[in-house]
Amino acid sequence: MYQPLGAARAASRARPSLRDVPPPDGPYTPRTIDLPVEVTPQEAHAAVAGGSAYLLDVREPWEWEERHIPGATLIPLVELPRRVVDLPDARDIYVYCRTGRRNARAVAFLRRSGRPGAANVAGGIDDWEVFGLPLTR
Repeated sequence: MYQPLGAARAASRARPSLRDVPPPDGPYTPRTIDLPVEVTPQEAHAAVAGGSAYLLDVREPWEWEERHIPGATLIPLVELPRRVVDLPDARDIYVYCRTGRRNARAVAFLRRSGRPGAANVAGGIDDWEVFGLPLTR
């Protein structure tokens, strides 16, 4: 259903937004200060394979169709504020995009939303591929 731009903006104010999140270099609580903000693709692969981490892709659906990491879940960055409840509470969440910009925003949002185990996969799917880790095309 079509909504005029003004109505869409008003509706979006009622939901949490990534625009409300301060930059990722903001202060962390004692609960989160010792947790890594970034992991290497190899560390992410090992944690996901071992079952201790959840892999989250914050790219767009068309990017997912081109290539993605097996076992990852796709939640585009723009959908993350309303779908954060879909993420597991008991595991670390490793977030990736193509190169690392969107996942940094996602991790900042997740940490400020009570998910201190969220971490960036350094270099995104591009570095994942460079290191020869598994991909689905």
